[in-house]
Amino acid sequence: MKTLVGLLLFLATATVSFGQADETSLTRDMVFDRTALKNLRFPPKAFRQEKSVRIYMRFTLTPKGEYQDVAIVNSNPIDDSFTEEFNRLRLYLPKQDPKYAGRYVAPIAFLFGDHSPDKLAPISNETDTIVEKKGYKLLEELPMISYVLCEKRTDYGLSLLSPRPAHIFDAAIKQPAQLTQKR
Repeated sequence: MKTLVGLLLFLATATVSFGQADETSLTRDMVFDRTALKNLRFPPKAFRQEKSVRIYMRFTLTPKGEYQDVAIVNSNPIDDSFTEEFNRLRLYLPKQDPKYAGRYVAPIAFLFGDHSPDKLAPISNETDTIVEKKGYKLLEELPMISYVLCEKRTDYGLSLLSPRPAHIFDAAIKQPAQLTQKR
């Protein structure tokens, strides 16, 4: 009898579990994350206000891997500078693998840090929710961290140095010879 019980316990623990099938998910593919983090910029206006905000981006991926119905779906209005940054990001979203077709909501946290990423300002719209969740898969949050590296000393005290606009960096990368000749 002991042998039979022992054999049954062994077989019960040795069988393969068929709990949940491994579903295809955009959360396991890093293309979306890398593209978003590479192309997102912390809005200078929010940077000067030392503001941290979370936006919820809703989108649908078609069977062809294209983005449709891309929108911000926060339940409360957000600062215009974040809306402008979101609209700029939409231009850079790459075509996805058709196996990811579906409806998604991606939370993006713009986090402001005080001289280091260890001292982050609390998210100002922490209680904000998603307007419509039904039928959409919630992805993992993408953190966009920005912090002050140095301060500018003036007669009036210290002031934060805000990040330079992205188009200056883009111009320096595309045409370095022309920029150095003008000086």
